[in-house]
Amino acid sequence: MKQEIELILLSVLRNKTEEEISRITELINSDLNWVYIGGILINHRLSGYFINGLNNEQAVKVPKELLKTLKLLIKAQVERQALINKEIDIIDKKLRQTDIRFAGLKGVLLGTEVYVNGDRRSNDVDLLVYEEDLDKLDKAMREMGYIQSNCPNSELIEASKKEKIIQRMNYHDLVPYVKQIDDIVLEVDINFLFDGKDNQIDKQVYEDGLFVYYGNAYSITGLSQRMNLAFFIVHFYREATNSIWTNEKRDIVFYKIVDTMNYIRHVQNKIDRNELVEVFKKLNIAGKAYYVFNVLREFYNNEFITNMLSLLDEFKNNDLGNIYIVEQKKYIKRENSFFDSVFCEL
Repeated sequence: MKQEIELILLSVLRNKTEEEISRITELINSDLNWVYIGGILINHRLSGYFINGLNNEQAVKVPKELLKTLKLLIKAQVERQALINKEIDIIDKKLRQTDIRFAGLKGVLLGTEVYVNGDRRSNDVDLLVYEEDLDKLDKAMREMGYIQSNCPNSELIEASKKEKIIQRMNYHDLVPYVKQIDDIVLEVDINFLFDGKDNQIDKQVYEDGLFVYYGNAYSITGLSQRMNLAFFIVHFYREATNSIWTNEKRDIVFYKIVDTMNYIRHVQNKIDRNELVEVFKKLNIAGKAYYVFNVLREFYNNEFITNMLSLLDEFKNNDLGNIYIVEQKKYIKRENSFFDSVFCEL
């Protein structure tokens, strides 16, 4: 493995071991191709993950102009996230006053327990909402000043009925709710299916419990830790196996793999692994879990992942991960590994 790649893989991790910190120091003091490193960081939205993942002694080894540029990006991310966090808190408190069943997903959850402001760039807020509660959600969101819009030409114009139907049929979510907040337009993405329309398991997911997660600037209602991990898996699998996402290379933006890996590191000692396997079986996602853990193993040598692959070995299937080409209504095999797609196509 190239030293530049190893440095990136280690630096973006949270809750590092002493051994990992020592290895980063060794790598960052070697002769590195910083143009390559900078390109990967920008292209895969890793600026905050990387710089904030270095200690002071390591950070000074980053070339001066690159460090200044990345710090400016992080400053912008901090300012943007501060606005978003205030609104997340408002949304959470508003929806908790209702009987709407909802849960924060992905970045909004990671921001309470894994990351600090500036680590990642949030483009939106993701919520899972029970499908039967969508009408009540619409009322609540509009009371907070939101409309549903795809923002054509950057204009806040209510989406047509046709746009809403297409979004719901093709993407299994809704046209985003949007609202102008200072100088940004905040987008709230509503997922109403935990997995896909062929595996409707939402009742089981909610029955595992809802919890309130507290960050420095906001609180958010969320799923149990094992259901959060399950969602990272099904979400990654969905984007990795459908041309709607792969055509735009959204499946190989590396921050998504980093988020999944960092959440695993956060919960790996808090979840019973045998029970987790049973949860995956109950949710009918054990095969998808095997596939995603196998992708993660391309990048990280992690004992939890190795153990989970062993426990899920019976669900190994070479057809899992094939990409569905929507236009042609057929499946094709992925040509390149995720590792090569992330680090060798730049």
